[in-house]
Amino acid sequence: MILRALILATPLSLTVADQVPTIDVAPGCRAAAAASPGLNQDVGACLKSENNAREQLVQQWSKFPAADRTNCLMLTKIGSNGTYTDLLTCLQIQRDARSLPKEPGLPGTVGQGSR
Repeated sequence: MILRALILATPLSLTVADQVPTIDVAPGCRAAAAASPGLNQDVGACLKSENNAREQLVQQWSKFPAADRTNCLMLTKIGSNGTYTDLLTCLQIQRDARSLPKEPGLPGTVGQGSR
């Protein structure tokens, strides 16, 4: 039964990653404004920033690997609805991590000795 549910759910997760998801960022913006009254955090400015992040995602979405899109979306939504800024940042970190040079002997480098 569980295996059948997983098999049926798999195409849905792949479909979600095909286009920029819709995220309700308003609650997060309101919470940020309420949590920092001394910093003069504006809900409108937060929403504008989130819309800008979404526009960047729309333009770059297909350039990110599907696995990264799916993983970052899941990470973004852990514990809350998440934000476009969180999603974009996660995808950029994944992309940038792949371009880091592989240096032998660094901790975490598989198959290499330590210095």
